[in-house]
Amino acid sequence: MKNITYIFLVLLITSCQTKRENKSPIIDNPNNEWSKFQSSNQAFTIEFPTTEIKRQASDYFDNENIKRKSNAMKINLQDSISKLNFGYSVSYVHFEELNKDEFDLNDFYLLQKEHFTVITGNYATYDKVIDFVGRKGREMQFKINESNSVATYRLITVDSTYYLLQVLTSQDDSTPFNKATRKFFESFEFTTDY
Repeated sequence: MKNITYIFLVLLITSCQTKRENKSPIIDNPNNEWSKFQSSNQAFTIEFPTTEIKRQASDYFDNENIKRKSNAMKINLQDSISKLNFGYSVSYVHFEELNKDEFDLNDFYLLQKEHFTVITGNYATYDKVIDFVGRKGREMQFKINESNSVATYRLITVDSTYYLLQVLTSQDDSTPFNKATRKFFESFEFTTDY
């Protein structure tokens, strides 16, 4: 009787573990189906490798200590299996200064680059000016200090709005952009003409 009880317990525990392991993991393989999301202000769409995104609005202070409102969509894949990247986010902030004639967009991107240098503890390992639907943008990549992680950014400004796309990945998979990073960046589309 003891043996039957023991076997029953082993089967019960094993079946519970099997159910847990069969839970479908989030895999950000660019060949898998991704989900398209629309921003709350209806200005853009973007694809994520999951249907589980977190939307948040927050306040922060910029370089001139001016309070700004930021809106973001984020996912964290650090606990998922077989992933290329372990974090994605897109955020946008309104800067009235971006619309002023005396404002220099290159200076703005250099300020952002300095900001990322402070955050990551390293200088950019990749920095490229890009053209995005007729707008000058920037792509940058930074190794994150004291880790094997890399932060890759795409920055785009339109009128008075600054858009920031960010992907976190391991240094081994960055080179400078892996396929999932490129898919995320290229899925970003404006829904209105600027």
